[in-house]
Amino acid sequence: MALGVPSTSETNSAKNAPKKLGVAPCTALVAVALAAVAALLQRPPSQDDAAATKPFTTFPEFYPFYLTQHAHPTTKLLHLIGSSGAMLGTLAEPRLLVGLAVGSMVGLLAFRLTIGIEHGLVEFGLGIVACLVCTRFTCGSIRPALRTLVFAYGFAWAAHKFVEENRPATFIYPIFSLWGDFRMFGEVLMGMHPVFAE
Repeated sequence: MALGVPSTSETNSAKNAPKKLGVAPCTALVAVALAAVAALLQRPPSQDDAAATKPFTTFPEFYPFYLTQHAHPTTKLLHLIGSSGAMLGTLAEPRLLVGLAVGSMVGLLAFRLTIGIEHGLVEFGLGIVACLVCTRFTCGSIRPALRTLVFAYGFAWAAHKFVEENRPATFIYPIFSLWGDFRMFGEVLMGMHPVFAE
């Protein structure tokens, strides 16, 4: 840059920089995603269509099972750390909430369409891809979502591997498991679950 005039390379890099959505479109996308999730929750899929490995068709039915998979206080502590990191990531980049909401909506829709499949990998994959694509458009990069997801899932899955020694419910019920993480987070903060072994 000479005498305050940008060079050609600076001008080209500014033109090629990813665009970020403003606050109003992001808020509208979150509202639409949450409304779609609410509408989908009003009519759960039929239990008759469910695979043998998917006995729960609603989150209230699933949550007691979720708690059995998170019985050890250290598991709850590691999930608390992972969820806290995800929340801090969202506070650092609020537009990330759009990707998480849209990913949750897509995952829930996929759950309804794939309830007859014995695993939740399609639901998980579509939810993650939707989150990343949406984050790319809202934040200009997928990095905030990747950091948040790797941090949160890293702590949670380490707890299942080394503490509970069970398979994370994420592989069968990814969206319900995500919601369970945040519900348990709130319950831990309210003192309903101990996070330190006595």
